[in-house]
Amino acid sequence: MEINKSDKPYNEHKRINIIALVSCHNRLEKTKKFLNSFYALDESKLFSLNLHLLDDGSNDGTGKYIEKYHPSVQLYYGDGSYYWAGGMRYLYEQVKNQYYDYLLMVNDDIVLDSKAIINTQPYIVKAKESSIAHAIVGNCVKYENHTEHSYGGLKYIRLWFGYRFLMASLEDKIVDTMNMNFCLISKEAVNAIGFLDPVFRHQRADLDYGLRLRAYGGIIYNITSPVCLCDRNEFESNSYSSNTSYFKKIRS
Repeated sequence: MEINKSDKPYNEHKRINIIALVSCHNRLEKTKKFLNSFYALDESKLFSLNLHLLDDGSNDGTGKYIEKYHPSVQLYYGDGSYYWAGGMRYLYEQVKNQYYDYLLMVNDDIVLDSKAIINTQPYIVKAKESSIAHAIVGNCVKYENHTEHSYGGLKYIRLWFGYRFLMASLEDKIVDTMNMNFCLISKEAVNAIGFLDPVFRHQRADLDYGLRLRAYGGIIYNITSPVCLCDRNEFESNSYSSNTSYFKKIRS
């Protein structure tokens, strides 16, 4: 399939419009930390950031807190049935007709480095030279040591029976798919392959999206420096653990 290209060279001084999408449910303290780090981001004069957040049926005061302390957030309320992938699809439907260069898929359980957005600029410049469909994924590191990877770019490895995803190293500039704890999706990618597949209600929608993007001919850039702190989800840690039996992984 032919990759879309642009006849116009990329203007690196053009303001880059980013719409951030976040879905949350009943983890107010983590959401507070995320919001504080989001609004402490160094945007320089090259970026414009707007945050759209779905409070999916929280009963811990998340929505009230955001209304009071972060009125600039575009806030939506769900009934608790959306989960992660469904929540992100709901938010996409709200913003899809707005002007943007990138959608920022981001989780509310991360604490962003102040340079997280600035550090995407070299990858944006490189990608926009040809304007191909692309994503830019940021690596997350654990709270306890700030060095061990928890989420980010992934390499796809075929096995004799099935397949496996491994965390990419910081030396891997291009990856096969990604976790969307912090991930920029270009407008070109959305135009080419759409958004998250509705077959996924919660997990794996991000892995599927990355594989679809690569199959189309797009590129996933892996940011070489960590962009945020984030511990692994307990469920995912168990389901991916090498100490977990194969059949337990399948059941998970």
